[in-house]
Amino acid sequence: MNKLNIVSLCLFLDISDALNYLQQPVGRKTGGNLFSQKVKSAIINGIPSRQRLFYVKVKTDEGKDFCGGTIVDIQWVITAAHCVAFKEASNLRVLVGDFSDPETDLVEHSVVSLHIAEGFEMSARPLNDIALLKMTAPLSGRVHVLPLCSEWLSPADKLATCGMGTTTGTGKSFEIPEQLQEANFNLALYFFDELSSLTQCRDDNVCVYDNIQYSNICYMDDGGPLYTFWCGTHQPECLYGVASYSLAKQKAPSARCNYGSFFASVPYLYEWIVETVTLN
Repeated sequence: MNKLNIVSLCLFLDISDALNYLQQPVGRKTGGNLFSQKVKSAIINGIPSRQRLFYVKVKTDEGKDFCGGTIVDIQWVITAAHCVAFKEASNLRVLVGDFSDPETDLVEHSVVSLHIAEGFEMSARPLNDIALLKMTAPLSGRVHVLPLCSEWLSPADKLATCGMGTTTGTGKSFEIPEQLQEANFNLALYFFDELSSLTQCRDDNVCVYDNIQYSNICYMDDGGPLYTFWCGTHQPECLYGVASYSLAKQKAPSARCNYGSFFASVPYLYEWIVETVTLN
């Protein structure tokens, strides 16, 4: 297949999906498409991820809870601001390695400085929910730098997230996977909130809808990556968002993380991210 045919195939997939999914709100049951029929996965009730060496765990010296993160420079990791906003950099640790392999040896790194995005506000639905962590030294071990997405996507574009968070969302018991999980999404311009009201996605957020019903980020997926793919492949291209929060449907009080996933937008804060890394 030559380059022209590959480009044509990508355009065909984008146009086909746009006709089926354009402005599809989050929270509504969706059907399959050519892409999702072949690639179905979820962090809740999901399947193991492919190798994603840009994914990291961010944790503190004490406690078992953690957040996800993404390597965006050999000495920098991006995560959710709400994960680290009230922490000291010296108490944070970043674990890197191949999380798709349960037998892999992880390498721990310490953090020298912590940078919270301008305009961050802590709430149930945080604003500008991005933070940058600078390591005390360049990252070592099995690592890969994922470039930042600087451009906005169209509603037909395919996205995915990965994480080591809980694979159940009942609120009564939690299961942590032994290996990295992945979920596939499509971009949405609107979403249904807990009261089933149609709401426009905020500028600082990336709203998505699931390829299979009730695929969501959940506890301890916070801070993890949302990424685009190179055309026609499963190879991540660039970082488009940072896992921020998920909603629970009001009629299901025993369940959590079952009504939409929301990410802090990297293109929205792109200039701040680049400036922070460059000047520090």
